[in-house]
Amino acid sequence: MITADDVSRIIMLLKGVMDHGGPFWCYVALKPSQFEAFKAAEAAGAIDLYKFDDFGEIVVSAEGEMPPYIVTEEVARMYGTDPRTFFRDIDPLAEIAERMRVLGHGQEPDPNPPSPSSGSRWADRFGKKS
Repeated sequence: MITADDVSRIIMLLKGVMDHGGPFWCYVALKPSQFEAFKAAEAAGAIDLYKFDDFGEIVVSAEGEMPPYIVTEEVARMYGTDPRTFFRDIDPLAEIAERMRVLGHGQEPDPNPPSPSSGSRWADRFGKKS
């Protein structure tokens, strides 16, 4: 059986402060099964980018406040999504569940997908795993 982790990732933009005090940004690709654990670790300030494999993959990172738009475009291309959909309020797990339902039944996606349940602002979008 194909799982959401086999065919998708939740793309998020993380921001933080480096050891020397300068800002950094980092695009990560979360396994859907690890999304809730990631949110809990993030809320607790317990994200360790050196030990990130359990959550998913680090896509790209650099020093600075925000990634250049060309980087956002490339990340979107890598994961088969539209960069204009980044930074919108969504419920990524609901979107992935809908996409999995569609894949399982060979149907077209729902034109009115579920609205976000948490109201959180996530820099993520459903994207197929490359």
